[in-house]
Amino acid sequence: MNTRTAACTALLALAALTGCSSGSDSHKPVADPAACEAALEAQYLRAIAEGDPGGLPVYEKRGTPDDCAGLDDGDVNAFAWGIVGKHGMDDTKESLEDLEGAVDEYASRLADPQP
Repeated sequence: MNTRTAACTALLALAALTGCSSGSDSHKPVADPAACEAALEAQYLRAIAEGDPGGLPVYEKRGTPDDCAGLDDGDVNAFAWGIVGKHGMDDTKESLEDLEGAVDEYASRLADPQP
């Protein structure tokens, strides 16, 4: 009788363990959105430093950082768009400042022509 009880107990324990590892995503850890966004920005800046022209193709070429695993694709895309927009605006502002400087220099040469 003890052998039969032990066997049943072992089978029930095995069934319980098998049920816990069903492969369900319900116990999958969710990534930290701030860590994902920081990883996306670092990846973007690294790509720019390596000569990539930027834009969303950076993520198409290099893939999504591991820190974003488990986050909704829509959230990751929103982070990527925000980063591209932020750095694109920085580049545009810098280009406009360079252009203003060149125009000012040219205007000063026109105002004070050298023989």
